[in-house]
Formats: sequence, C-alpha cells, structure tokens
Amino acid sequence: MCHSEGVSQMLCLTVDEYNHVIINDQNTDDAGCNITELCRDECEEVCGLTRNEIVPPSLRKIMALTSTQDIDPCDSQPCYNDGTCTSLLSLAFCYCEPPFYGTRCEASRADIERKTTVILSIFLFLVVCVILLELVIFLRIRFCTGIRNEEKENISCKAENICERSEIETDVDPLLKNKEVSHDKVILREMLGGGEFGVVYKGVVHGINRNNEEVICAVKLAKVGVLHEAKEDLLSEIKLLADLGDHRNILSLLACCSREEPYYLITEFMKYGDLLTFLRKCRKMNSVDKDPSYYINEAKQVFIAFEIANGMAYIEEKRFCHGDLAARNILVGDNLKIKISDFGLADDIYTRGYKRCEVGQKIPIKWCSLETILKGICTSQGDVWSFAVLLYEVFTLGGTPYPGIPARYLVSQLRRGYRMEQTENCPDDIYELMLSCWKEDPNDRPTFHAIREQLDDMLVKKSDYLEFEQEDETYNDTAEGDHLKRASYMSNIFYQNFKYQSAEKQRGEGATAVERFAPILEEENDIELTELEAILQIEH
Repeated sequence: MCHSEGVSQMLCLTVDEYNHVIINDQNTDDAGCNITELCRDECEEVCGLTRNEIVPPSLRKIMALTSTQDIDPCDSQPCYNDGTCTSLLSLAFCYCEPPFYGTRCEASRADIERKTTVILSIFLFLVVCVILLELVIFLRIRFCTGIRNEEKENISCKAENICERSEIETDVDPLLKNKEVSHDKVILREMLGGGEFGVVYKGVVHGINRNNEEVICAVKLAKVGVLHEAKEDLLSEIKLLADLGDHRNILSLLACCSREEPYYLITEFMKYGDLLTFLRKCRKMNSVDKDPSYYINEAKQVFIAFEIANGMAYIEEKRFCHGDLAARNILVGDNLKIKISDFGLADDIYTRGYKRCEVGQKIPIKWCSLETILKGICTSQGDVWSFAVLLYEVFTLGGTPYPGIPARYLVSQLRRGYRMEQTENCPDDIYELMLSCWKEDPNDRPTFHAIREQLDDMLVKKSDYLEFEQEDETYNDTAEGDHLKRASYMSNIFYQNFKYQSAEKQRGEGATAVERFAPILEEENDIELTELEAILQIEH
C-alpha cells in the first residue's frame, strides 16, 4: 500500500506508451513497473511516471532472487529490428523502435499495409474476371438462341393468358405495313379455343375500315410461357397469310400486331368454328330445330369438299404447302362459308418443291402421306393425300380416320398397301377420288386443280334440285377454262342460295341418319418425328 508519507516497502513500476516495462533502480522508494494494480496518486508523485502499477512485497523477493541469476533472458529471446531488450522476472521485454512492433519487434506496419494492398488487388482482379466471364457467357447464350437485343425485357402476363405489351418495338415488315394496328385498337373477349402453343379469342378491332367501326374478329396469340420459337412461328404465320393474299376460301388476315409482343394474328370471325366440330354437331338431329345450318346432305358435303379444293388449288398455285390439312383446320361461317386456316405448318416450297419436317416436330400420322411419314418431307402432293382423309371426315360427319388402327401401327399397314374402306355414306365417285389421292407415288396423284374440276362436275349434278331465285354475274374466280368458270359459277349460286332454303326443305333432302355414322374415337394421333423413326426402324 502507499502511505501519505510516500512509498513504503513497495516497488513502483511503470509501463510506457508502447506497453514496455521500465525499471528505475532506486532504494526502498524505487520506482518500477508491474502489471497488477495501478499506482495511486502519491505513488505517481514518487515515481514521476504515468500508468504506474504497484508491486506487492512478495514480488520484490522474487525479483531479488531472479536478479541474481546469471542467465539473461534477452540472450535467448533477442529483439529484432534494433529493438531494446529488458529482462524482468526471467522474461525478456522488447522496446521497439517505430514503426516496428510485436513481442520481438518482428512486425512492421508497412508490411501489413503492403500485404493488405496485395490482397485487395488480387480480390479486385478476381471480381473483374468473374464479371467478364459472366458477360461472355451471357452474350454467347443470346447469340446461340437468336434473341435480339431489342427483346431484353421480358413481357409480363396476366393469369388468363393475356399478355401485356412489351416496351420494345421493332420495325414493321413491309408485307404487313397495311395490316399493322396497335394493341389498344384490339379488345379481347371470350376464349374460343387453344392448342399446345397458341390460344384464340373472340374480339373486336377498330380502325380497319373507312367508317372506323368495330369489326368482330378472331385473335390468335401465343400462350404464356411458350418458347421464343413458338412466338416466331406465329409471326411467320402472320407473314404467310399476308403473302397469300385474299381468297374467298382462305381465312382473311384483317389486321395484326407484329411490332411488339404479344403478337396478334387478327382474322375474320367464323361463327360455327372448325369444320370437325360443325360436322359432329350435324349428327345431333335435335340441334337442327335451333339452327337449320346443321342440316346437311350429300350435295352440301360435296360443296364443302369443292370449297376446300378451291382454296387448296390457290395455295398450290402460289407454291405453298399447308402441311396439316384436316377438318380441324377448316373454319365454317354463315351460309356455309368455308375457309382454310391454321397455317402454322405451312411453308413456301418454291425453291425445293418440298419442306422437311423439323426434328422433334409432332406430325398427325393419320392425315400424313407415306413420304411425309417415311422421309419427313411435306409437299403439295402430300396435301392431296391429306385432302382425301379430310373427305372421309366430311362424308362420315366427323368420323375418326382409320378406326380401330392405332397411329403407331398404321405405318406398316399403309406400306403394305392398305387404304380405308368405302363407308356407307360415301358416294362412289368420291371414294374413287380418295383412292387416286392415296396412290403411293406422289406423281400419280391428281393436283388440286384437277380435284377441283372433278368436284365441279359432281357439284353441278348434285345441285340440280336447288331453286335458284337469283343470279350473280359479278362472281370472279381464279379458275380458267369454260368448264371451270361454269362449275365455279354454279357453286357460287349454291353458296348464295343456301340461306334461302327452309329448315323443312333441308330436312327432306336426305339428311344423314344417325345410326349410319362412322365412330368417333378419342385417341392420340400426333407422334413426334423421333418416335416415328424408332417405330420405322423396328418395323424394318
């Protein structure tokens, strides 16, 4: 303890600003340092130092003993970098010259700063390398997938599969310049149907006629979440319809939204929907009382076949192939208007004369020609084969082709020469036409121009019962030759007078009996090309 008269039987020790021990060798009032308790004020006056600590008397004895020993701890534990060593209690303490520090003065603040600089430099270099690597990968992915720079922003979509507009716009294709409208001119209403990649809505569009009146239309757009390729396919279909131009048996392109996503394919609205659904409704005799349009007979079936052949002859003339000609892709409007639609698989075949199916593409086996199944190519002659299958659908009122034969087993049957049998409701001349369309050699099949001519003759024969109440001299068809002009004129008269026939007269003109219908089967008819190749290898 420190007394009022000074330090008694105590040793005052001090610690300098570097925490080094300093010993002042004096008598009983010596000033020194210890690491125990801090000196009181009176000790500081005697020691004359700051940050002092008191050494108890017991420690003085130990210090006295250790001080007599010959071993100097500074010899075994020297100080580096010109540090001054001081021994205390058999311990060596180093007094370091700045900027060195540490137990043995081995460390320098400059070394630490240098190491820190090196570490930070390495870290920043690695960060830059990672950023550059990610940038290269990102650009590579965009290049490989064919995504344009203007499509960086994703489109957000509503829950009901209606996509909001993208803020990225592209230039309008010159082919679509006269058809382009903005999204705010189109109002989507109820959904009409949809497939694997697209959905169709009934809607209205403004600003496409002189009076700026709203026009009822059908709007086709890509489903939410589909791949970029599906959106591009829709855009290609829009351009193809614009390239085909106007024809009374081709679904008309009223307008489109092609500058920004979502792309809109805007066509005329067909009241009765697809032909397959229409034909199957014709089987339900109780629905006739509600709408006489569903009364159908052989003459009207031939008329439907002629209208489809007329449209396909135009497509053939334009050097296009449809690729998926079936009743499900034919639309029916008021007064039995017939329109060919769904050109998603269509393509220009002007250069090579055919289109090759893509790997992974699904093809409707029961409607495909042998060369499409075996070689994966689509041609106008292949459309002729499909047209004969469509005739089967028309004259069976929506019957499933090749009933009882699964699609995967049909190929081997066709290669052996099997063709569908003539049904009870199919006229002989129609079945003969179907067989000519199913010839194995594509060059032996008739063209659509020849098919249209045959159906013209049939139509004239089967339309004799009609009481024509008007004439239409303004009708102008693309067909050439006196016979085709005459037959096309007759078909137009049939078309114009369909609405004047009463339900009672149609009922009496031989509506097909329900019990004679071919079966309707719910089965999967689409097979991927890769799976089809595996089936063919097994059969081979």
